[in-house]
Amino acid sequence: MSDIITIRGPVGCHKSSLALSWRNEELEEAGLSTVVLDLEFGIGRAHFEGNWDNVEIWQPHSSDHNTEYLKNVLMFTKGDVIVGKSELWKEIIEKYASVVTDAKVGRIIIDTAKELWTTNHQSYLQELQEEGNKLNPPKVRKQLISIEYAQPNGRQNNFYTMARQFGKHLILVNHERPKYIKQMNTKGEYEDVPTGEMELDGYNKQLDATDWSIVLTKTKPEDHPTAVIVKNPVSDALMGISIQPAVYNQIMKAAAALTGNGITNGE
Repeated sequence: MSDIITIRGPVGCHKSSLALSWRNEELEEAGLSTVVLDLEFGIGRAHFEGNWDNVEIWQPHSSDHNTEYLKNVLMFTKGDVIVGKSELWKEIIEKYASVVTDAKVGRIIIDTAKELWTTNHQSYLQELQEEGNKLNPPKVRKQLISIEYAQPNGRQNNFYTMARQFGKHLILVNHERPKYIKQMNTKGEYEDVPTGEMELDGYNKQLDATDWSIVLTKTKPEDHPTAVIVKNPVSDALMGISIQPAVYNQIMKAAAALTGNGITNGE
């Protein structure tokens, strides 16, 4: 049975390190490899006690590309039209399709899932803009409307569905952002007000597909990160517990101790 795991936290909390530790020993014993879609070029900073030779790090723009494609990626827009995002999305999904169907791959890490989501919906906007440019007169919108998110939502959900279909552990590394709520001001108008809490930065339906959700925290920059379980498939007794060090084996030991069922692999 495969897991889908969300890991989030501020910069410097070893999110990628926890991702690399998740089920690593059992995967190496089974002879299964890991593929990291390193979309923000940050996995090299991770601390990993496993075998790096068993980890493939894939980064966008790593294939041979012509100069015009790379210029589009750098420019992001030409006038009001997005450029380069559809090409980047195609590059990502081609790589994902190849590894999710590879029997030798046991784990896929997307670092970060926020960058995956951004590329996804911006690529769809680019497609609509290109279609709008063909009209006479051209009609180019600057953003998606709510109903148009159905297409990128479906694309994003397909990443999760395919991981389960082919039995891959999928680990989604995320940044976080301040959480806001709508609140009426003294003028009778609603405005966004910060709650003082943080939330996942990215696709807002991601947690619905997640089996495990882990939040990493630090009180001081020099502290070791603490893992807090906010969603799990095992027991309500695990909700909200804090664990150090923030690595997979320690999380499973804490889960087994609290539930008393001797789980060792999160099932």
